[in-house]
Amino acid sequence: MDAIERRFHAAGLDCKVLDAPLGRGDERIFQLDIQRAHKGQRYGVWKGDGANRAEVVGLDRQLRQLVLFVEEPQRSFEQVIQVHNRQDRQRRVEAARQAGGRVVREDERQLVVELQTRSAKRHLLLGMDESHLFIAQLPRPVSSVHQAHQVLCPEVVAGRRDVIRQGEWFFVPANAREQVLLSQGRIDRNRDLGSAGRPHLCDEVVRWVEGKEQLLFARGRVRHVEHRTLELRQWMRVHKNTEIRNDFRDLGISWID
Repeated sequence: MDAIERRFHAAGLDCKVLDAPLGRGDERIFQLDIQRAHKGQRYGVWKGDGANRAEVVGLDRQLRQLVLFVEEPQRSFEQVIQVHNRQDRQRRVEAARQAGGRVVREDERQLVVELQTRSAKRHLLLGMDESHLFIAQLPRPVSSVHQAHQVLCPEVVAGRRDVIRQGEWFFVPANAREQVLLSQGRIDRNRDLGSAGRPHLCDEVVRWVEGKEQLLFARGRVRHVEHRTLELRQWMRVHKNTEIRNDFRDLGISWID
C-alpha cells in the first residue's frame, strides 16, 4: 500500500493512488478528486511527476479528517473542456481567461485550454462532513485538523456559541442594526446562497449592499443534498468560510491540481 493511502486509511478515509491521471489530464501534474466507490465515496490521487510533493501532515481519526500538503513546480498543461452550445463556449473561454489560461485549439464540441499549475505550497483539509467527503484549500499553512478548522472559520463568528453551520456557510443571529436593514430589503424566495457546485437553497434570502460590502441574510429552511436541512426560525447573517476557491471549477474541472 502506498504511503499516502496508509495515512488516509489511518484517518478512516478510503483512498486510491491511481494508475492514470484524471480527466485525460497531463500526467506530470498532481491531481485529487472525490470518486464513487463500491461502498460510497473515496479519494482518488494521481501524484504526477516525481518532483511533486504530497504528504499528510496531520489527521484526526475521530473526525475522519486530515490535512494534505501539496507542492509542485509551476508548469503549463493542457486540458480538454467539453462545450454544449455557443453560450457555454463563451462562458468557458472567459473562465479560462479568469484562471490565467488561454484556448489553444477548439472545434464544435470542445476547447483545449492551456493552464498553469500553482507553484505555491498548498494545504488542503479533506475528510468527512456529515455523510459526504469534501476538499477545502486552506488560506494559510497548518499542521493539524484543529488548526485547519480555526483558519476556515471567519473571524466574525470565531468563538460564538450561537453559530449554526451547513457546509461552508455559517449563520449567526442578525443584530438590531441588521434587523433595521432587513425591514427595508427585498426578500427573495427559494434562492441559492451563492456557493460553487451544488446549491444551498434557502426559503428566504435578503442581500443588502452597504458601501463595498454585500451583506447576506437567510431565514427558513436551508437545503443541500449533502447536508441535513437547517430550520432558521429567525433572520440570520450568513458568512462563508475562508477556503480558497478552485480557479478551474468554472471550466468544469472538479479535481484539484
